[in-house]
Order: sequence, then C-alpha cells, then structure tokens
Amino acid sequence: MRRSFAEEIRKAAVGMEQFTMKDMVAFFHDRDENRIKIKRAIDRLRRTGEVVSIKWGVYRYQERRKPFTKADKIWRAIWIKKIFTKSDICKLSGASYSYINRFVAALQHEGFIIHVSGYGYRNALYELSDPDNTPLNQPVNSKGRLVNSPERSRP
Repeated sequence: MRRSFAEEIRKAAVGMEQFTMKDMVAFFHDRDENRIKIKRAIDRLRRTGEVVSIKWGVYRYQERRKPFTKADKIWRAIWIKKIFTKSDICKLSGASYSYINRFVAALQHEGFIIHVSGYGYRNALYELSDPDNTPLNQPVNSKGRLVNSPERSRP
C-alpha cells in the first residue's frame, strides 16, 4: 500500500532536527515539481501540531501526544487530590457524575480507594488507600488488567 505524501514528509522530518522547504525538496530529489505538494503536506502537519515553526521558513517535527482518556483524567485527578469528593473529581476531570460514580465504585471494589466519611455526592469523602505507593498511571487489578472503568466494562 502506498503511503500519502504527508506520511513521507513526516518520515523525513523525524530524521531531521530542523528543516526548511528547500531541505524537503532536496530530500525527495525533486526540482520544484512537487513543491506545492510538499508545502501542502507541511501546512497539514502544522495544523495537526506535528510540525512547528521555529522561525520564518524553518520547521521542526514534534511528536503528537495522544489525549488522555476520560478514565485517565479521573484517575489523575484522584491521584493529585489524595482525599476527595465525587464533586471534586467531576469539576477537575469534566466527567459526568454517573460515570464517576461507577468508576469510584470499581476503584473501591479493587481496594485502591477507601470511603472515609459522609454520604452523597458532595459530602462523601474518599481517599487513596496507599498514597505513597500509588502509581500515576491508571491502576491494574489483581488479574493484571486496568481497573474496570465504565467504558471498558460494557459488553
């Protein structure tokens, strides 16, 4: 299967520390025949954030990070707060209350968090069961899988 021109530009840009349009034209051994295609591909990569402009006409490749999933945002908010209510996590992660309710129940079932005091949405306090040894990444249960977040537990 043939790769798109943007993928060829991406592959070439990864190997270069910084590059210009002339560098790309020279890399593909063209004499301005594909200059328009190269310019469009670089512009497309700039829009996606993979290529950034250092100064006028000089570019650098910057690998894109994948955005965090909803479950990762919730777990990181819990990890940062250490002691929290469900409404705190709703505000920090932007997830819905029902999603957080199911996620907290799964974490509590696996023993990663414990219920400290109070009941309800705003008054129930939870905390990490072992804050010093809890990883920043989403925890793994006893079977070696990620803790069942609501999006993973549906059939």
